Amino acid sequence: GDNIKVFGIYAGYVDSKMSSDVEYDKISPHKLVKNICNDINLDVYDIFPDPMSTAFKSSNKLGIDYI
Repeated sequence: GDNIKVFGIYAGYVDSKMSSDVEYDKISPHKLVKNICNDINLDVYDIFPDPMSTAFKSSNKLGIDYI
């Protein structure tokens, strides 16, 4: 009744001071925010806003292994 939406944002490496020592392709903060806002506007609730997280989503690593 309160019209609350919850979004999961699963970003990879962002080009920032926090990841400055990581040698990997990184998304700019501007592009990251743009991609997140676009998905929120489309009501995408699980957001993978960059190539690294999109590749992870497409892999089988998100599945749960049952023994």
